[in-house]
Amino acid sequence: QFSNHLTLDLIGEYHLNHLVFIKSARSALNNKNRILKFSPVVHINYKKFAMEPSIEVLANYTVYDFEDINPNVRSFSFRQISYKDSLRVNITNKLKLKTRLLYRYFERGILYWDSFKETPQSSNRELLTDLLLLDQVDEVFQIGLGIKYYNLNQQNLGVNSSLIMNQESIGPQIAISAYFLSGSMLNITGWYEFRKSHGGVQREIPNIYLNTSVKF
Repeated sequence: QFSNHLTLDLIGEYHLNHLVFIKSARSALNNKNRILKFSPVVHINYKKFAMEPSIEVLANYTVYDFEDINPNVRSFSFRQISYKDSLRVNITNKLKLKTRLLYRYFERGILYWDSFKETPQSSNRELLTDLLLLDQVDEVFQIGLGIKYYNLNQQNLGVNSSLIMNQESIGPQIAISAYFLSGSMLNITGWYEFRKSHGGVQREIPNIYLNTSVKF
């Protein structure tokens, strides 16, 4: 903690799992899975302004125990880098502006663990961002109006590099929240999505999410 307004978190994780099937008929799927993650997070907090930018680097390696004698299984890798950010601005005592940003790039590939080499197979780029203007109607209810944008791009890598899919969507969204004195909570989020996919296909999709917690 550098000050009352600035804090830095350095988060690191390492997981090692070894999956072993008891029955020999499935032992070909025995594998070791290693996950490494590093994620610094910055917390900036003032009276009317707050944001939390973070960067995450992740590597996931799955190595099959009997890959040398079973051609039907291949070890693979998954590597990802992502950036997340959230911003909150208190315009007045009742009005707030909130934004969210997520960008991530990840690749999948065939892994050669002994030489620690890989052959990339596919890549993905994902971008999600939204903006909400929130109005604290009273002590219980909060209503928000805004817009959301999403884009997903998938490609084959290697010699025959090609586009697999490109999906883009944008649309208005609404959020209704209720926090009761009993501790119960109700959140409803709706998003009307205008989606355009690779090849010119267009669709309109309504989305509704409901999250509730009731305390007796």
